[in-house]
Amino acid sequence: MPIISIIVPIYNAENTLRKCLDSILRQSFSDYEVLLVNDGSKDRSAEICQEYVSSDARFKYFHQENSGVSAARNLGIDYMHGEWVTFVDSDDMVGELYLHQLYTQTRSGADLIIAYPQLIFADQHKEVPSYPSGLFFKDNFHELFIKNDLHKFTSPWAKLYKTSIIREGKLNFCKGMNIGEDLLFLFSYMNKVCKIYVSSSTEYIYLFEGVNSLTKKINTWESEYDGYQNVINVIDSLIKHWQIKSQAALDCLGWIKGYYVRRVLNAVYHSSNMNAGQRIALIRQLDVCPYYKYLHIPAKREYMLAWLLKSRMYVIYDMVRMLAKELKLLTSVIK
Repeated sequence: MPIISIIVPIYNAENTLRKCLDSILRQSFSDYEVLLVNDGSKDRSAEICQEYVSSDARFKYFHQENSGVSAARNLGIDYMHGEWVTFVDSDDMVGELYLHQLYTQTRSGADLIIAYPQLIFADQHKEVPSYPSGLFFKDNFHELFIKNDLHKFTSPWAKLYKTSIIREGKLNFCKGMNIGEDLLFLFSYMNKVCKIYVSSSTEYIYLFEGVNSLTKKINTWESEYDGYQNVINVIDSLIKHWQIKSQAALDCLGWIKGYYVRRVLNAVYHSSNMNAGQRIALIRQLDVCPYYKYLHIPAKREYMLAWLLKSRMYVIYDMVRMLAKELKLLTSVIK
């Protein structure tokens, strides 16, 4: 049995897949398996996968009908055999020491190892986060958010998880969520452990494509609302499990809540199948406090909208948002 399983979800990745898989082949740590999960790609991704499978027994290939990245990762989880598991996206790369540096930190006795990514932008501009490394448990867990900005690094990659905890906790990625499923998986896993090690390693190389980022996409209000509810619940569970009392840490988690409130609000006013009564009723169900309390809102227009919510002027808020929507549509028609 391999020590580490690497799950690579793949969808139409022919332009980046070889770079990704070659970077895995160059690992200084060699006791691993690679689970290539093709999520119904329509390009040459399957053919490329077969090349690696036929030349290296550590590579295994799986295919499913297009069901999304969460389903692809879940399929990999179903078939992983390693003591530990990590995730690598097919449009990213890893440095030669990626697995070595993650696995070395398991000697600390932690059940989760967290590292940080190098961010490479389209113009080749690079950002390399720098945070202190160390072991975190109940007494200092809050520092993960205050000193290490964990609330900004909730993606599943650049982390090493124990497969036994995933199986015993029946953890997987929520297929019904279009945004926030990564955070939900990570925080749900963190609710099952007692020790976490943070490494200053930046061997994961994230190729940032801001234009196509899912975080900028607005999904249906139903999907966004479900995601919001799941995220709020898992954050509240995290606070309880780790007994977080530090206001600074709670503010960081409040920032996450505010971000998802904003997503729901935007989705509501992109929807064409809700009337004023339904929109206002939904807004009343939201805990909008984190939105206007924790999010930094530089735009004066949005600040005004946030003030209306804070003042509970929901009807006026709805009228302003609908007017802005109509004017934008009118402008697009005139152009």
